[in-house]
Amino acid sequence: MNITRTRHCSVFRSWDRDGGTTLQVIQQEGVVLLQHIDNRFMETDLTILQLDAAEAQSVAERIHKVLRGERAGNPDDDHAEPHLKVVFTTDGDPYREGVRLSLCAGNWDRDFDFTMTQETAVDVAKALSSASNQPAAA
Repeated sequence: MNITRTRHCSVFRSWDRDGGTTLQVIQQEGVVLLQHIDNRFMETDLTILQLDAAEAQSVAERIHKVLRGERAGNPDDDHAEPHLKVVFTTDGDPYREGVRLSLCAGNWDRDFDFTMTQETAVDVAKALSSASNQPAAA
């Protein structure tokens, strides 16, 4: 049996009414894991992204830009490598404003969108920044 313990884990829920999607920011040895869990359908879909410190910090900074009303500076739509896109989003009834974090990896069936309130977006950015600023274990 191999046991892995993380230094810190933050768990966030989407603003979807069914609460079916969860985003976890997990700090591990020199990397930040971003886990998206979608259990809204018949089977649970788990996506795990491994970000280095610079990638995690970039996502955090783009979230802050979007919250300030600025352009996020996301990679272009024709960007060949898998990437995370951060955009401002709104929703209808009741009207609300928030942030959408999307995985764009070229597989429409497997990519995800995680919509969150502005308050949750601030917390996600904090968790990403905090995890990316931790030194790797020696």
